[in-house]
Amino acid sequence: MKIAIIGHTSHVAQGLYFYLQNKYEMFLYSRENINFFEKNDYDIIINCVGFGSSFRETTNWNELFELTEKYDNKIISKIEKYPDSLYINFSSGSVYNKLLTESDQYSLIKMYFESKHRSLIHLNIVDIRLFNYFSRFVDLRGNYLINHMINSIKNNTTFITNSIDIIRDYIHPSDLAAFILCCYTKKLNSSLDVYSKAPISKFELINYFVSKYNLKYEIKEDLQLSSITGIKLNYQAQNKIAETLNYFPKLSSLQTIEEETSYLLN
Repeated sequence: MKIAIIGHTSHVAQGLYFYLQNKYEMFLYSRENINFFEKNDYDIIINCVGFGSSFRETTNWNELFELTEKYDNKIISKIEKYPDSLYINFSSGSVYNKLLTESDQYSLIKMYFESKHRSLIHLNIVDIRLFNYFSRFVDLRGNYLINHMINSIKNNTTFITNSIDIIRDYIHPSDLAAFILCCYTKKLNSSLDVYSKAPISKFELINYFVSKYNLKYEIKEDLQLSSITGIKLNYQAQNKIAETLNYFPKLSSLQTIEEETSYLLN
């Protein structure tokens, strides 16, 4: 099987490559060598183009849209020529936000590309709605809950949060790779949620890091948290339709955190 990854330096791409490289013929593309993409045919094309984990509030949304559209069109053009190929695009659980406004640009962009892909019903395209993902390849500069906890441990500082508990579902790269391979077993044009064996709450995470790595933390009731993709209290899969593809994740969110942070903190 030939698998192409476009945007291979991203966090998601590095984890996928790590777990697929020994089993399949891999083709890795970045903006610098994308011209070589046209020279081969592929069974699976995985689009990891987009912002990385160091994404900042100053993002130009129009620039992100144009970048995404450019590579999306390039991949669609390719699978039009090779209709048995599967195109994997990463969407987001943020598309479930029922109170979208014009300021929710990230969610709106993801919704646009999902709609575009559903209109191409003759092509094999799966938009994977990724909620949370974690691996040893994470860029710890990103403004994410898990990053703040790990950085506090590494720098021996105090992790500060509020008393509001939230739910997150961290997918292990091996489970994500397995999910993609399940999608290849059928002709598909669909958006599908991906999920771990079990989600985890913020305070379950805190308790784990306290017991394992002596995390110091402080609760500030008036602390206001922010997120470029919007504040989400319960961020996990809304359905498990992927079970019909025989996708059954092996690792829970906690197991993912345990395994991957051991490479970062030990």
